[in-house]
Amino acid sequence: MLVTGLPNHGKSTWVVQLATQLAMWHGWTVGIASFEMRIKPYVTNQIKNTFICRRLSTGGTPDARLSPEQFLERRFCFIAPDPEEEIDHDLDWLLDRGATAVIRHGMRVWIIDPWNEIDHKRNRDETGTEYVGRAIRKLKVFAKRYDVLVIVVAHPDKSVRNKDPEDIGLGDISDSAHWSNKADIGVTIGRIGELGISTSTGVYITKIRYQPEGGRIGSGIVQYDQERRIFTERLEDNIEYRATIVT
Repeated sequence: MLVTGLPNHGKSTWVVQLATQLAMWHGWTVGIASFEMRIKPYVTNQIKNTFICRRLSTGGTPDARLSPEQFLERRFCFIAPDPEEEIDHDLDWLLDRGATAVIRHGMRVWIIDPWNEIDHKRNRDETGTEYVGRAIRKLKVFAKRYDVLVIVVAHPDKSVRNKDPEDIGLGDISDSAHWSNKADIGVTIGRIGELGISTSTGVYITKIRYQPEGGRIGSGIVQYDQERRIFTERLEDNIEYRATIVT
């Protein structure tokens, strides 16, 4: 699964919320490999807020009676580079850590955010396009071998600055058109209206390889709650935030 969108439009927030709701509904363990944002406390607070707001609708699940802290401890593991390590944090390093998370924690969903910040090591005489194609093959082999949903967050290139969010697609991602060809699911996240003022955010499902089992092409609008740092259907609902994810 590939998620893209302009910087600061909410793609990382949306992905973490999606993974949190999958953990709540299905009991899946989520691994987060973050190379850009501070995992703690920003992401952990978002996970707890999503859990609190959605707990009423998951009363029949095993985790419904957990505290937010217990839920976080049970369902999430984190992978982040150590700045003091004198090693390359490349794709092979990441895949090794991912395999460890599957074996130790039973990881079923893996967020890699963002792709652009990994140390990308190309072979001699290998083009950027060839490298991306090889890297995607490795990720897909990992996903099939361990039965894991791999979600990659990737920035588009600079040519999209003047595009509307709904017009940004997988082909606009930096480095290679392989992303558009090889992704099974493609999603674009984009703020509608003036950034920093508008809370409306578009969720554009631009690619579904296996339809209808894997979902359908479509779009929807959610509202960003700046206080709780989660997406909701409506900001005026103060009882239970539904935090709907369009898939």
